[in-house]
Amino acid sequence: MVKALRGSPGLLPMMVAIGVFLVLGASNGGYFPTAWYPAGLFLLALLGVSAVALGPPRGVPRAALAALALLGCCAAWAYLSIAWAEQQGTAWEGANRAAVYAVVYALFVLWPVTPAAGRLVPAALGLGIAGIGMVELVRVDGAGDPISYFIEVRLAEPAGYINANVAFWTLGALACLASAAAREVPVPVRALALGGGGLLLALALMGQSRGWILTLPVALIVFVLLGPGRVRRLWAVAAAAGGTALVSGSVIAVRDDFTPSGLDGLVHRAATAILLAAAALTVVGLAWGVLDRRVRLSPAVSRGVRLGTAAAAALAIAGGLAAFVVSEGSPVTKASTAWDEFKSNDTAPGVRSSRFASAGTNRHDFWSVAVEVFADHPVGGVGADNFQPEYLRRGDSPEQPRFAHSLPLGVLAQTGVVGALLLAAALLSAALAGAGARRSGAAAGGVAAASLAIFGYWLLHGSVDWFWEFPALAGPAFAMLGLAGALAPRRPPGRRSSTRRGVAGIVLAGAVGVALAASLGAPWLAERQIARASEDWREDPTAAFRRLDRAESLNPLSPQPALTAGTIALRLDQRELAARRFRAALEREPRNAYALLELGLLAGERGDRGRAVRLLVRARAETPNDAIVRHALRGARRGRPLSTDQVNARILRRARARAPTSAP
Repeated sequence: MVKALRGSPGLLPMMVAIGVFLVLGASNGGYFPTAWYPAGLFLLALLGVSAVALGPPRGVPRAALAALALLGCCAAWAYLSIAWAEQQGTAWEGANRAAVYAVVYALFVLWPVTPAAGRLVPAALGLGIAGIGMVELVRVDGAGDPISYFIEVRLAEPAGYINANVAFWTLGALACLASAAAREVPVPVRALALGGGGLLLALALMGQSRGWILTLPVALIVFVLLGPGRVRRLWAVAAAAGGTALVSGSVIAVRDDFTPSGLDGLVHRAATAILLAAAALTVVGLAWGVLDRRVRLSPAVSRGVRLGTAAAAALAIAGGLAAFVVSEGSPVTKASTAWDEFKSNDTAPGVRSSRFASAGTNRHDFWSVAVEVFADHPVGGVGADNFQPEYLRRGDSPEQPRFAHSLPLGVLAQTGVVGALLLAAALLSAALAGAGARRSGAAAGGVAAASLAIFGYWLLHGSVDWFWEFPALAGPAFAMLGLAGALAPRRPPGRRSSTRRGVAGIVLAGAVGVALAASLGAPWLAERQIARASEDWREDPTAAFRRLDRAESLNPLSPQPALTAGTIALRLDQRELAARRFRAALEREPRNAYALLELGLLAGERGDRGRAVRLLVRARAETPNDAIVRHALRGARRGRPLSTDQVNARILRRARARAPTSAP
């Protein structure tokens, strides 16, 4: 490590940041604000310390500087969208998340690393995720109640959302395979990386994500073909895929053959098969690494190996297509049927039937609403992270998704064409900066290509899911994008800027850093106060209300403190206090369906039928597909109002059922 640091000032902060991503990955993917806000503050502080300790970055490629500036503008536009967002507190959170990703990119791109040091970064990421996967596999195998690790009998931990879990394992698998295929990586690391890659692909398969099964082949093709070292990456992918294929029967059986009494045995067989396959791949990787170091092929033999490998790959693809046609029939007919199922908005098949056999999902409805929202608000969108209220009013399904389940469509709907163009230009500039690493030589080009491929997988799969909102996924993706740029050659030093301009730049950067720290810190502290109040209100209600008052002062844009206070007041049978708190929430968010529902129920309990109906009609207008709101409105109109206790018990049951995930 000490040797790698020479000539690579950016390596140490990169490795520290990788540690942060691993912690987030093991903590619900970093989804909850109480996890990612402190991580964002830490990364911002790490960037500041790096600037002081390493000095101002010199000669950063212009494309990388352009990408960083555009990411900053993208975050700034998200902050500006607070002005027209319906849910301003939610828009603030979305803007803060975008700013954190800009910080991650800056941390990885501003200071250079050598190819030898750069190879350590994906190795640390991949092996770290493999370690988390190993722990989760052992835990679920040894659990007394393994079903708690699953949703729809699909492995959901540690992310808590199945598809995010699958993407986390896949990011780690690609990082592992990049290390396993690199001849310059130490042999023991290559061996562990190949075993880890196989382990993670098998864990990803246990999630049975249809978006994954569609996007993974494309991602693997890009991973293999991008940059030098294609033959080695192809063999690494083939070995890991082969190991996964051998255990696929027992892995898929966990869901497809599920019975409550048989889950323990199914999980144990799958875990045993995965661990044995990973061990075998580790041995294969060790032998491969030793031979690769000791045997030097002549140019003619190398050329023959490349041609033979290409021919074998072509035959394998042709054989796979032929087997598919024999098994499934015409690919065109199959694709047409899948598209019809996708548009039907039917739910996925239940257990004891193959999940890959149906394309039914509500995503078509989500995406259709996103397109409608963009058409109605083409310039600025409806505000960062403000998709949910629009979907609740326009959507056809009973689901209540917070996000559009597509990065491009979500950006268009929420921040309009301006936000979309800024983000697209930023990613294109960053990719060009990473591609420039080829000018530093084949070694740098190989590391950069693998890093860009890892980012490409996240972008591809995230285009059909909501991975932007998981910092444990987006963080490593932007880190790999920045690493590719850090490997590009530095521009020669030009004429030194004047002292005045240098001081001005430092002052500006410091001011932006302080403002961003405040923007991240205030809502984080508010979330902590809300969490404490929600946990402790039974023991000390007075202290809980004080905490919620502090949360309101820390985050004046969010109705959540007032909504939480109103809910607690209802549990304490303090109806008047609850009504005041819900009215306060409406002052911050006039169309908040939950506050309207609770105030309508309270009015019905007081016998004010007219007010109850008016409030519940407003609530139904915000959530026309919500059965609970419709039921409450029917009761109020008939003069038989439901009690807040009855309705809130139903809301709680529904929330518990939906808590781990927002989409099938």
